[in-house]
Amino acid sequence: GEGLTARAEAAATPFEERLLRALTLRAGELDPAAFVEGAPRAALRIDAELAAPVAGDTLLAGPIRIDNRQPGTVDAGELPLESFAGRLEWQPAQVSLDELDIRLPGEGRISGRVAWRPPATAGADTGEAGLVDTVPPEAGRAGGAEGDDGPPPAVTESEAAQTAFGQLVAALELSGIDPARLDRRLPSQAVAGRLDAEADALRQALTLALGVGAARIEADAELLAGEQAGAPRSFNLSGQLRDVDPRALLATAPPARLNLDLEASGELPAAGLPQAARLDFRIPPSRFDKLPLEGRGRLVLAGERLPEVDLALDLAGNRLRSSGAFGGAGDRLALLLDAPALRALGY
Repeated sequence: GEGLTARAEAAATPFEERLLRALTLRAGELDPAAFVEGAPRAALRIDAELAAPVAGDTLLAGPIRIDNRQPGTVDAGELPLESFAGRLEWQPAQVSLDELDIRLPGEGRISGRVAWRPPATAGADTGEAGLVDTVPPEAGRAGGAEGDDGPPPAVTESEAAQTAFGQLVAALELSGIDPARLDRRLPSQAVAGRLDAEADALRQALTLALGVGAARIEADAELLAGEQAGAPRSFNLSGQLRDVDPRALLATAPPARLNLDLEASGELPAAGLPQAARLDFRIPPSRFDKLPLEGRGRLVLAGERLPEVDLALDLAGNRLRSSGAFGGAGDRLALLLDAPALRALGY
C-alpha cells in the first residue's frame, strides 16, 4: 500500500541444525483495509528483534511490538488499538507470547500470556502449568500386554481433530477498559478483571471474573466435543452476576440492580437448538424498576418437552409459581399467580 516500507534481516546457518540464528523485521505503515476487504483502517508499524539463545531448545526469542498511529473505534471502521507488545519465544513444543502489553484507547490495558502448542505436541504432557494432557494415556501404547508388538489402538475422529488443531492457552488481565472508546455505540463504563482460556479440538474452557461498572460477573464455561464427527457437544456453565444494570447494555432499559446465580448443562447438536439441557437459577434479592425482585427456578429440556418445570418469582409482593411438565401427551403444568400488589406495578 501507499507509504508501506519493510526491511527484514536474517542470520541463517543452513548447514546447522538451527536454520535461523537471528531475525529482525521493520515494517510500516501497514493498513489492513488496503489488503483485506472489510478489515478496519489503521496505520501499523511492526518491529521484531528475534535471536536464537546459545543454550536450550528455544529456536528464536525476543521482543515484538506493533504501534498504531491512527487508533479509532469499531463503528467508524477503525482499529481500537494503540500498541501491542510482548516477548515471543519459539520452541519446538510451543510458541508463546509473554509479558503481553496491549494498550487500548483511553486507559485500557490487557496484559498476560498466550501460548500455542502445535498439533504434534498438543497432546504431550510436558508438566507445564496451564497446558493439560488431552490425549488418553492408552493412545501411546501398543495393544495387548506390555512389550507386545500388536497394532496401536484406533484413533477416534475427535482425537484426530485434536491432532490437527493443537492447543491454545491464554491468561489475561484487563484494566481501565472503556467500551465506548472501542465502539461509540456502547455505553461508557470501566471494565477490569481476569480471563483464563484453554482450547483444543476436544475441549474449550473459559473462566472469567470481570467488573463492569458497578457490576461483578463471574463465570466458568466448558464445551466438550462428541466422540464422533457430527455428534452432539456437551456444555457446562456456571455463573454469578451481581449488581447488573441492564442500562449498561441498553440505554432505554428500565433501571435495575439484578443478581443471578446460574448452573446450566446440556448437549449442543451440530446444527439447530439444544435437544437436552438443564437450567437451575436463583435470583437473590434484586431491584427491577425500583421494585424488589427475587426468585428461583429449574427447567429441564428433553427434545421438544420440558419434563421438569419448577419456577417461583416474586416482584414487589406479586408471586408467580409454576410446576409440572409441558410439551408431551399427558403432561400437566400448574400455574399459580398471587398478585395482591398490582398497584406497585402500575395497575
